[in-house]
Amino acid sequence: MSARTVETSGKHETLYQEVIAVIRKHSDDMDPAEILAVRANMTGKVLAMLDQRKYSLEAAMAIISRNIELGNQQVIDGLMNSEGQA
Repeated sequence: MSARTVETSGKHETLYQEVIAVIRKHSDDMDPAEILAVRANMTGKVLAMLDQRKYSLEAAMAIISRNIELGNQQVIDGLMNSEGQA
Protein backbone atom coordinates (compact mmCIF):
# COMPACT_ATOMS: atom_id res chain seq x y z
CA MET A 1 0.00 0.00 0.00
CA SER A 2 2.73 2.46 -0.80
CA ALA A 3 2.24 5.55 -2.88
CA ARG A 4 3.65 5.60 -6.36
CA THR A 5 5.25 8.59 -7.99
CA VAL A 6 3.43 10.04 -10.98
CA GLU A 7 5.00 12.61 -13.26
CA THR A 8 3.01 15.81 -13.52
CA SER A 9 1.11 16.05 -16.78
CA GLY A 10 -0.86 18.69 -18.58
CA LYS A 11 -4.09 17.52 -16.98
CA HIS A 12 -2.58 18.06 -13.51
CA GLU A 13 -1.54 21.60 -14.40
CA THR A 14 -4.95 22.31 -15.96
CA LEU A 15 -6.71 21.13 -12.79
CA TYR A 16 -4.38 23.25 -10.65
CA GLN A 17 -4.97 26.36 -12.79
CA GLU A 18 -8.74 25.90 -12.70
CA VAL A 19 -8.76 25.46 -8.91
CA ILE A 20 -6.63 28.58 -8.53
CA ALA A 21 -9.04 30.52 -10.78
CA VAL A 22 -11.99 29.52 -8.57
CA ILE A 23 -10.08 30.48 -5.42
CA ARG A 24 -9.20 33.88 -6.89
CA LYS A 25 -12.82 34.42 -7.89
CA HIS A 26 -14.12 33.89 -4.34
CA SER A 27 -11.30 34.98 -2.05
CA ASP A 28 -10.84 38.74 -2.54
CA ASP A 29 -11.65 39.46 1.09
CA MET A 30 -10.07 36.33 2.58
CA ASP A 31 -6.85 36.15 4.54
CA PRO A 32 -4.32 33.64 3.12
CA ALA A 33 -4.76 31.58 6.30
CA GLU A 34 -8.48 31.23 5.51
CA ILE A 35 -7.68 30.01 2.00
CA LEU A 36 -5.18 27.55 3.47
CA ALA A 37 -7.83 26.29 5.88
CA VAL A 38 -10.35 25.75 3.06
CA ARG A 39 -7.76 23.88 0.96
CA ALA A 40 -6.74 21.76 3.95
CA ASN A 41 -10.40 20.92 4.54
CA MET A 42 -10.71 19.89 0.88
CA THR A 43 -7.62 17.70 1.26
CA GLY A 44 -9.17 16.05 4.31
CA LYS A 45 -12.34 15.29 2.37
CA VAL A 46 -10.41 13.78 -0.53
CA LEU A 47 -8.34 11.77 1.96
CA ALA A 48 -11.56 10.37 3.45
CA MET A 49 -12.68 9.24 -0.02
CA LEU A 50 -9.51 7.26 -0.81
CA ASP A 51 -9.92 3.52 -1.11
CA GLN A 52 -8.44 2.23 2.13
CA ARG A 53 -7.75 -1.11 0.45
CA LYS A 54 -5.39 0.67 -1.93
CA TYR A 55 -3.87 3.38 0.28
CA SER A 56 -2.96 3.17 3.93
CA LEU A 57 -3.24 6.32 6.01
CA GLU A 58 0.56 6.47 6.05
CA ALA A 59 0.76 6.25 2.25
CA ALA A 60 -1.91 8.94 1.85
CA MET A 61 -0.15 11.25 4.30
CA ALA A 62 3.13 10.65 2.42
CA ILE A 63 1.41 11.81 -0.79
CA ILE A 64 0.16 14.95 0.96
CA SER A 65 3.51 15.69 2.60
CA ARG A 66 5.52 15.13 -0.57
CA ASN A 67 3.26 17.34 -2.63
CA ILE A 68 3.40 20.14 -0.06
CA GLU A 69 7.19 19.96 -0.34
CA LEU A 70 7.02 19.96 -4.15
CA GLY A 71 4.62 22.92 -4.21
CA ASN A 72 6.87 24.90 -1.88
CA GLN A 73 9.90 24.09 -4.05
CA GLN A 74 8.07 25.14 -7.21
CA VAL A 75 7.28 28.55 -5.69
CA ILE A 76 10.85 28.97 -4.43
CA ASP A 77 12.25 28.00 -7.84
CA GLY A 78 9.91 30.50 -9.51
CA LEU A 79 11.00 33.27 -7.18
CA MET A 80 14.68 32.45 -7.61
CA ASN A 81 14.35 32.45 -11.41
CA SER A 82 12.32 35.66 -11.66
CA GLU A 83 13.83 39.00 -12.46
CA GLY A 84 13.29 41.59 -9.78
CA GLN A 85 12.56 45.25 -10.23
CA ALA A 86 14.54 47.94 -8.51
